[in-house]
Amino acid sequence: RQVRHGGQRQTLDQVYKDGRRLQGVLISKARELAPTVKRVSGSIKSVDRSVEKVARCYNKDSSRLVDVARAAIVLDTPAQLIEIIQKIRGDQGLTVVRVKNRLDPRSESDGSEGYRNVALNLRFHEDENLGHHVCELQLQLQGFENKKSEEGHKRYVRYRNLRCE
Repeated sequence: RQVRHGGQRQTLDQVYKDGRRLQGVLISKARELAPTVKRVSGSIKSVDRSVEKVARCYNKDSSRLVDVARAAIVLDTPAQLIEIIQKIRGDQGLTVVRVKNRLDPRSESDGSEGYRNVALNLRFHEDENLGHHVCELQLQLQGFENKKSEEGHKRYVRYRNLRCE
């Protein structure tokens, strides 16, 4: 499904400007959703990867790049993951735009070296200036996080590059 910031075309500079403004809001929201977890992290997507993704995947339409502002919550159990999703669904300040459930056994894991998570694309309503920007919140289970490695990520990047993604 095609997701776009507010349904309007934006330059990459505009997407990054909004993403930088939203990054702190996203991290704060992640900490609010999961106050007892050990790890909440996040960073702005690299410009190099964004340019590559816009050219390869989005026909040079920067407004389709919806993971410039990113955060991750690492959880111990699937029950915690479900609890966070329920909190997000009940949050009037958020809209879930898209869900990538890579924990679903039917989800292809060939290209991710078996790595699994749930990635949510979210839109915030708290600030009308940020209400059109879509960000990504990844919900990760500690067991899968423990299996991540630098070599595995390098293989994933090679696979993604071969597929021109």
